[in-house]
Amino acid sequence: MPIRSIGQLPSQDDSSTSAAPAASRLQLPVYVLATSSDGTRTALAAARSHARDLNARIVMLVPHVVPYARSIEHPVVSPDFVADRFRSLARELSLEVSIHVCLCRPQDAALAPLVPEDAVILLGGRARRWWRTREQRLAHALRRAGHRVLFVQADR
Repeated sequence: MPIRSIGQLPSQDDSSTSAAPAASRLQLPVYVLATSSDGTRTALAAARSHARDLNARIVMLVPHVVPYARSIEHPVVSPDFVADRFRSLARELSLEVSIHVCLCRPQDAALAPLVPEDAVILLGGRARRWWRTREQRLAHALRRAGHRVLFVQADR
């Protein structure tokens, strides 16, 4: 698979040994797929209300494209630097977010396997009526792969 995820994705069969009832420790993830700054900010703001209503945690997937000229294990820009950019965006919105930088190749639409099939994915961006934007095409591709995607239109 041409994608490498930096960080641990949440496990569906997380077996905690807490004395609390299973319902209280179960925390469903709401996934936010990072796109543009405005699109990601809009999706994070929507994820805040979804997470609050569902008692869920927010997991952000950040695709980081590595050119073919470089090894996928050695990107030009450090994944930590990329994660810091989105961490500061989450701090601006006062959100606790788990950030996972996914190293991938150009034109790679293989993000779908990184998200559980029953997960909710929030994706923000500009929207056009006649010709789909990059974000709209990505949302459409994830829907075709069987995911539940909520497209959140950015104001700008």
